[in-house]
Amino acid sequence: MSDSEVSTKRKIKEEIEIDLDKSAPLSKKQKRLEKKGKLPVEKADDEEEAKSKKSEHGVWIGNLSFDTCKDDIKRFILAKLGKNEDDPDAVVIEEDDLLRINLPKSKATKKVKGFAYVDVPTAEKMERLVTLSEQILNGRKLLIKNANSFEGRPEKKDPTDTESRVLFVGNLPFSATEEMLKEHFMSCGDIRRVRMMSFEDTGKSKGFSFVDFYDADATRKALKGRMYKYLEGRTLRLEAGEDRSKRVPKPRKVEGAATEEGQSAQKEYSEPAPVEDKPAYSEDKESYDKPKRSKEDRPYSRKKPGQILASAQRASVGIVKSTGKKMTFD
Repeated sequence: MSDSEVSTKRKIKEEIEIDLDKSAPLSKKQKRLEKKGKLPVEKADDEEEAKSKKSEHGVWIGNLSFDTCKDDIKRFILAKLGKNEDDPDAVVIEEDDLLRINLPKSKATKKVKGFAYVDVPTAEKMERLVTLSEQILNGRKLLIKNANSFEGRPEKKDPTDTESRVLFVGNLPFSATEEMLKEHFMSCGDIRRVRMMSFEDTGKSKGFSFVDFYDADATRKALKGRMYKYLEGRTLRLEAGEDRSKRVPKPRKVEGAATEEGQSAQKEYSEPAPVEDKPAYSEDKESYDKPKRSKEDRPYSRKKPGQILASAQRASVGIVKSTGKKMTFD
């Protein structure tokens, strides 16, 4: 058997070993980014680690100052809920119990948004953290509650649930007309009128309009229907407008109207201060009519530039013959 045959057999018997525990090799693009220091390898590892440590039991901490950091929150919790000799039966939170402290920051300002999330392993420790609400950290009273509790948030109102019979249509093409909008929304319901906002000089559309229906169901149908949001390649902005017939007039304030307590709501005026009775003129001197000032007696006032030039003395503009004597020096 020759050496060449042995080498070929060895090559056939060799198998490729793949270690599944190792990470996937970097591509050429990733290697170039790694050389430039632009490959966020460590950041990705940190995010995976944070996701793995995320617990079901967590609290939301609000009203934080913008200069608060994670160490401030950690020191605050450990100082308040650490081991206490006076109350040995109380639930104790140690540093290892703080599985995750998430302090979101604004992308624009790079500052803290004013709230944070803290995860703990058990529900008892979560309830213990909630007891720290209204405590002061960095000069501000904290609001702490269950991270899964959304009580107190304003409910999002469905924009399609409206009782208005007016539909606002925005982002219209400048070539839009009333007939075009009537044809576009005629399947929603009976249209009372179309108020097209147009320029006075050209008569072209300003880009928005109001469509008045006879029934509010037509407005809701136009808001829910996807086919009504597009016109001539443009995405329309559809909103429920204000129905003029349902406007509530502002109450007028009437002087002297009765209040809840039964007293009249009249304006209160303070009494004028007493004035001493003085004669309109002195009794020692006789009264007389004050003479009017003449133009000559009036104080000097600034004259207009044209008036000054008109009253200026006119000088001769002709050539004046010299009358001087010539002086000579010996």
